Amino acid sequence: VITYAIQSWEESEMRLNSRSIDNMEELLMCRSNAIVTFVMPTLIRSSLLTAIDSILHLESCKWKLIVVHPSENINTNTNTNTNNSPISENVPLELRFLPSFVYDDPRIYFLKSSEPVLHNYGGRLRNSAFQYVTTEWTAFLDDDDSISSKYVNILSDSADKYINASVFLFRMLSQNLNVIPSLDVKTIKQNNVGISFVVKSKIVEPLGGKYKFRDSRFEDYLLINEMYECGE
Repeated sequence: VITYAIQSWEESEMRLNSRSIDNMEELLMCRSNAIVTFVMPTLIRSSLLTAIDSILHLESCKWKLIVVHPSENINTNTNTNTNNSPISENVPLELRFLPSFVYDDPRIYFLKSSEPVLHNYGGRLRNSAFQYVTTEWTAFLDDDDSISSKYVNILSDSADKYINASVFLFRMLSQNLNVIPSLDVKTIKQNNVGISFVVKSKIVEPLGGKYKFRDSRFEDYLLINEMYECGE
């Protein structure tokens, strides 16, 4: 499975601005049948636009998205909740560069985390979102990455095929078109994992499991390796 950046910020902006929500009932049904929740930490940078755009253009609509931002130094307007969710009451003013329909999509939530954030460490923000996940699977995507439109379909097919699996690792296509890790690699190595992976929600804290991200610039690798060593 390959995750990859598909377009520039300007292309994402044009594509999102041409989009609108026409069938709220259909989106509510998609939310009810969601199989995966994407957890996306953000420091509120423009690349968030491309990341959200790639999720909105997934072939399957059966997903939810939690955008987690730190509360420190964030200006908040509490009168703009259009998502009817307790974790969407506070959308920071800095996120107003997103098209308005993003806030109206019932599958997208904004969570203001009080966790102190270390530079380039998104683990604490991800951990703070776990308690709001209600889907069978939880996926992780940073705000400067984007995913294949087939991501959810492949997850669904893989989960049906490998019924005992708790973790799926997605390979990445780099800007110079290299696959990371390469297709012949079958082991987990530091600095050689993709940009997104999926876990059974029940194995993470506080959803009944024991796993969570640590404060480290290698947080993805450390969590994946820990789950691997524990037989997940």
